[in-house]
Amino acid sequence: MRKNVTRLAAVGMVLTLTACSTATQPAESTAPAETTAAEDAAPAETAGESSEGEESGAAVGNIVTDGEGWYLWDESGNLTLEGRGADGTTAVVSSGKYEASKAGIEILKAGGNAVDAAVAVSYALGVTEPNSSGIGGGGFMTIHSADGDTVFVNFREKAPAAATPEMWQLDAEGNVIGNQKSIGGKSVGIPGNVRGMEYAFENYGSGNVTWQDVLAPAIDLAENGFLVTPTLYNDMFGSYDAMMAYPEFGDVYLNEDGLNYQVGDTFKNPDLAKTLTTIAEKGADAFYTGAMAQKIVDTVNKYGGLFTMADMENYEVEIMEPAKGTYRGYQIISSPLPSSGGAHVIEALNIMENFDIGSMGFDSPERLHVMSEAFKMCFHDREEFMGDPAYVDVPINGILSKERAKELAAQIQPGVAANYEQISPWQYEHEDTTHFSVADAEGNMVSVTQTVNGLFGAKVIPEATALFSTTRWMTSPPTRSPPTRLQAARFR
Repeated sequence: MRKNVTRLAAVGMVLTLTACSTATQPAESTAPAETTAAEDAAPAETAGESSEGEESGAAVGNIVTDGEGWYLWDESGNLTLEGRGADGTTAVVSSGKYEASKAGIEILKAGGNAVDAAVAVSYALGVTEPNSSGIGGGGFMTIHSADGDTVFVNFREKAPAAATPEMWQLDAEGNVIGNQKSIGGKSVGIPGNVRGMEYAFENYGSGNVTWQDVLAPAIDLAENGFLVTPTLYNDMFGSYDAMMAYPEFGDVYLNEDGLNYQVGDTFKNPDLAKTLTTIAEKGADAFYTGAMAQKIVDTVNKYGGLFTMADMENYEVEIMEPAKGTYRGYQIISSPLPSSGGAHVIEALNIMENFDIGSMGFDSPERLHVMSEAFKMCFHDREEFMGDPAYVDVPINGILSKERAKELAAQIQPGVAANYEQISPWQYEHEDTTHFSVADAEGNMVSVTQTVNGLFGAKVIPEATALFSTTRWMTSPPTRSPPTRLQAARFR
């Protein structure tokens, strides 16, 4: 792999809430705070195989199919779970939307590598799953190349230079009033998704496909549309009040009659298609400088934000060392701080390593008890200690310590759900001292977590861009959005 607009389309680029630890449900939303792992996932795709006699969007019996055997929901609007498996021998793409997984497969078939495919998946998800991610957000990418090199690309959102703790309105007890940190201009961070994907493509892509190639599937989806799923419908419905409060939001996500789209409707986002086309033609600079950046700055500040053109232009991707650990001889490579995910996955595995998990039944009470208690400990640590190391001290070596994990494991008793005594990780520190996945035939593997931190991010969409804003503030630990709903798509 290589190392090395005038009127902005309402791109559905919801500017993200970047605080990413425990994405809280916006106050005005009545949609569920979290959905199940398979909820929006269509069945897996195997190249060369399709159901005969099925037309796109057609109802077949009591189910809806996209023409290739992808059963999404029944005639009552309930999501279906059947037919989601697939086999493959060459490569794999797993994401929260089947359209996005297909986009990645297209790029792999065209000669791209896992990084190229991941970029295509990222942009397609931003179109089809705008409630969860998009070009107004940010995220993390872990790349493990076929030659053994591993790199972590941090493209999370960043607070504007003028942000200070004093910008929040506080009550008499010193608490932030209302939802300033999750909705509106003050909650918005400088988006990193576009710059991050460009960086990954230019430095780790195969060179066999173009930047226009990897954005083409997303542009097509935005221009020609896709079917509204039950999950997307629920999130749109639950955000209706916000669409009234932020008219640009409603202009994009309400239909021509000013009403919510329904399950099975075709949703098109032509302004987003225009925005993505501009990015495809001119690169990330078209997003971070010039007319598009100015529109972002103006709209964010219209709702109380503190953006400047310099904030946009000066955004930089950060290259970091991944978090690493082991589990029974297997190496674990995951997201480092400021993501809390990787560290706590390793911590949980360190704790469970002290139990004979293999002798327990797959869904046995014993096994589920150990796992749930281990993760209870991890989330306690997450709440107590984790944050962005640029602003807070985090005892990361203690969190990852196998010796401390052994002490924590000793507190787990069979059949007892307990509250645990805190074992300080600081004593294990030394002074020197956080999704979708793609793998290709060569052995390159990519894992990406990207977010707008809350349903439709900060609800702020720059006029004629449809991009949702993101937030990330130094005045509180980052929060993370709910786990991505996964759906597999493979080809032979």
